[in-house]
Parts: sequence; C-alpha cells; structure tokens
Amino acid sequence: MHVAESCLVVAIHDLTGEIWLTRHTYLHTFKAGTIMINKMQNVYLVIKYNTLIPDLTLQLLIKQEFNLKTLRVTQQYLEIMDVHYDDGLPTIERISRSRKDGITVAYVKVVNEHFYLAVYIDEANEKIVNIGTEARNTVVFRAKSKTLSGDHLAAMTTLPIDFKQNKGDLLKFSLLDIAPSIKVGPVEEKLSELLDLIATDKEGVANLVTTANGNIQVIMDFHGGNQILGGVALSEEHIQKMAQLNLSFNFFVTSWGKRFK
Repeated sequence: MHVAESCLVVAIHDLTGEIWLTRHTYLHTFKAGTIMINKMQNVYLVIKYNTLIPDLTLQLLIKQEFNLKTLRVTQQYLEIMDVHYDDGLPTIERISRSRKDGITVAYVKVVNEHFYLAVYIDEANEKIVNIGTEARNTVVFRAKSKTLSGDHLAAMTTLPIDFKQNKGDLLKFSLLDIAPSIKVGPVEEKLSELLDLIATDKEGVANLVTTANGNIQVIMDFHGGNQILGGVALSEEHIQKMAQLNLSFNFFVTSWGKRFK
C-alpha cells in the first residue's frame, strides 16, 4: 500500500550515540507490521508503524467470522454454544495484546456458561487465525479464620480487598480475598499480577499466612467439549515468588458446557 502517513521516527546517530524522537509524514510503501531501518548520513532512522486496529474493528471481524464460519473450528463451537451479543456485536470481555508472538486474543462472552470463547487475531493482517476457549480462571490470595472477623483480617494488610465476609450463621469462618485486576485470562497471567501485588505488603501477607492460613486459591472452570481439559504451566519465577512469600497453592477444576458433536 502506497500512502503518505504520519509515523514515529527514532533516530540514532551511530557516531555520537545521540537518540531523539520526532514525527514526520513520509510517502512510503509498507506492509502493516513492518519496521523500516534506513541509514542516512550516519543516522539510523527506525520507523515503526502502528499495527493495532480499533476495538470496534475487532468486534466486526469476529462477528463476520461467526456469521461466515470460515474456520472449521468456528462451526464446531457455535453448534454447541451461543455467543452473547450487545447491540448486534459479540460481547468482548477483554482484549489482550500481551503475547510475545504478537497475536491478539479477544475473550468473547458465552451465554449461560462459565468460560469464554478465545478468538486469536493477527492484527497486522486483520485476520482471525484460530478460535478456542478460555476457562473462567479465578485466582486469589485467600485468608480465612474461625476466630477472627473479616474486618480484623482486612486490618492486617494494606492491600486492596476484593471480597470480605464475616463469620455468621451460614458461614463458620471469616474470609477475605485479594485478587488481580485482570478479570479474564490465563491462570499464569493472573498469578503473575497477583504475586506482584501481594509482594508490596510482605509483612501483612506473612501475618495472614501464619494467622489465617493465607494461600493462593485457583478455580478453573473449563469447557469440557472434548473431555480434555487444559492445564497450568507455572514458571520458575512463579514458584520462586510463592516460596519467598511462604505460600501454598490450591487447585479446583470443573468442567462445563456441551460436548462437541
């Protein structure tokens, strides 16, 4: 595509090492996602183009795939589940652009289910490359006590409390949960954020661990379409951080939804 477009230029002088940023309009031929590196008079120009497409365009792209079913897997999923729509567009609970391979993942709400459709998108080429499911992964630091109130537990830490409940007639213990801000996504991603969060109050977490059995709780609500559930790949960094905080780790796995036809 031959266009005149404003782009960010990172200029590096190879003799002095000086670096500066500027924005210019260039007449150029490019493919979305490319990085051009030119050398002119001892200056390297690194020109990067914005390859991200608007969220609305992603929704329209997903809607088109759901209508046309160009991927075989799309037909398989939509035969056994219904996508939730708002104003005629698929309801996207989250768009993640954190993958190292550059693939964007849109998590689409499914009607009356505990999991999501995960749509994998190559934004540079505006193309859906795959569709799968993502479990509703609940990852929290949880503390509970039969003797202390939820308010007492909350007072032990400076961390934000996601959920708190006091011991009562229906509940034989008090509890509190501390959760990552990510609401939809893989366990590994949520766990990384949670561990970084609770590490900001190591003293408070240590008190909750020793006083109220504080630990990491993971609940994974999978789609059981082919009866093969997914798993978790904890990194060495995950394990080291949990060890530093003296944290135990509890898993609960459930399966939901219809099987593939």
